[in-house]
Amino acid sequence: MVSPKRGSPRRPATITAIVAVIVLAVVVTLYNLNRSTSSARPGDSSPTGCPGVSASAGTRVAEDYPGLVVWQSKTYLLSEAPAAPGEQLGSVTCNLVEINDRTGAGVPTPWPNGTSSVAKVGSPIHAQQGAAVICEVTVRIDGGWRLFRAQDC
Repeated sequence: MVSPKRGSPRRPATITAIVAVIVLAVVVTLYNLNRSTSSARPGDSSPTGCPGVSASAGTRVAEDYPGLVVWQSKTYLLSEAPAAPGEQLGSVTCNLVEINDRTGAGVPTPWPNGTSSVAKVGSPIHAQQGAAVICEVTVRIDGGWRLFRAQDC
């Protein structure tokens, strides 16, 4: 077998092929990593930030969620007290009722930050003026501000 001579066209072609294989491997790895860390499961059209669910064949569950929002891994319940929004903390990324209506399935806990049962996706979540965020937040719902209190405050 004759070795290619220095500067022959085979060496650049071999290097190009090796680089192409490495680039392809990196792209496939990043794609798979992105899919495995995504909160949605394959075949689920849940918005980003929502837990993936799938209804069992023939089984539909009508959940009756209380008015709630999840922030800083805490569940805040809707209060009748007046709301006074302060600094914006984030926004609603997931609505439990919309998912339940669409899939007929209950949404498993833990729910991620930004989950709500009463506010639409995209609604702003703010701190309550004069209160610690660990105890109270406000959320814009249907054109008005509503106060939510943490269960342990």
